Amino acid sequence: MLGTAHDVPAASECRACHGGRKSFVLGYSAVQLGYAALPGSETDRRALGYLHANCGHCHNQDRPAAASSRCYNPENELDFWLRSSRLHSVTDTPAYQSGRGVAFEPGAPDESRMIELMSDRGFLRQMPPLGTEAVDDHGLAKVRSWIASLH
Repeated sequence: MLGTAHDVPAASECRACHGGRKSFVLGYSAVQLGYAALPGSETDRRALGYLHANCGHCHNQDRPAAASSRCYNPENELDFWLRSSRLHSVTDTPAYQSGRGVAFEPGAPDESRMIELMSDRGFLRQMPPLGTEAVDDHGLAKVRSWIASLH
């Protein structure tokens, strides 16, 4: 909370994000490096890429069981991690399949919980839950445009 857009969480909070992947490493994935492999329009690719990189390390069905406490432990079906086997179409992606009707309402970004959480900052009312002080307006715009384009 030094007036910057991002913070480095305390060492005791590392597993909150890094515990979401089997390797504990956050960084580039094969899907991110093969951007042209993502399905859909430019709007689709930008939003799916954003969700994969910023939300997928916590919101994924391969997330290991919590070995210690986390600031946020998603106990729901949301899965924003992109897998090469699920990139045939936008509607085939885990992000669309698990998020539709739960995190977002197709065609209605202002009625979507995802947009609400991405648009705010504060304890228990922001996504991502750690490491940010300011809303990512650029990322928010990508996801908002994507949701608005869905039917």
